[in-house]
Amino acid sequence: MHQILQRAVLVVDEENMIRYIEIVPMSQLPNFRAAFDAARRVLGQES
Repeated sequence: MHQILQRAVLVVDEENMIRYIEIVPMSQLPNFRAAFDAARRVLGQES
């Protein structure tokens, strides 16, 4: 059976370019630390 339900985290810059993406099954949480670090990089801040 195919897994249909998944979670996704995307970090997109001001030019609508995807800078970070993570897709995980619904039974798992994404790596929020990595997503926040990517968002900080896009914003020009260090983690």
